[in-house]
Amino acid sequence: AYDFERDGIYYSILSEAQDENELGTCEVTQEYDYYSRLESCYEGDIEIPSVVYNPWNRKFYYVVAIGEYAFSESQLSSITLPSSVTKFETGSFAKCKGIASFSFYDGIEYIGDNAFDGSDLSGSLYLPNTCKYIGNSAFSYTDIVELEIQSLSIYDYDFCIIKGAFGYCKN
Repeated sequence: AYDFERDGIYYSILSEAQDENELGTCEVTQEYDYYSRLESCYEGDIEIPSVVYNPWNRKFYYVVAIGEYAFSESQLSSITLPSSVTKFETGSFAKCKGIASFSFYDGIEYIGDNAFDGSDLSGSLYLPNTCKYIGNSAFSYTDIVELEIQSLSIYDYDFCIIKGAFGYCKN
């Protein structure tokens, strides 16, 4: 389920660099496949770097995504993500406990299905205009009461919120 581990965080390689002056890309993942694990491997304070070194192949990678179910069912005190992360895959923070607020920064493009479903998110949620997709049940079963999307026009045909993205919010 992962290609390498660094400082207690597991990563899957998404792409290799095309030449020696570039870096490949990777995503944060779990130690085991979501369906075969008994519990999350993450807890407490987590800090994800923007660039991570793979000691196995001696290469550096940009961290560009939070993979499927990477932090699902985790008990986190805090999480710090780099601005290089542009995607939150399916279930990436589903049922994650302990994180009541989350700051999305310019550059985020994709929030997948069930990404924060059933998590402890509450209050207001701000999304920059770089976010172009919010998947089915992305924020369902949370306590989000307000959504603000930066400078979104009704004529912005590149933006998509799937029906049910905020379904069953408690407030």
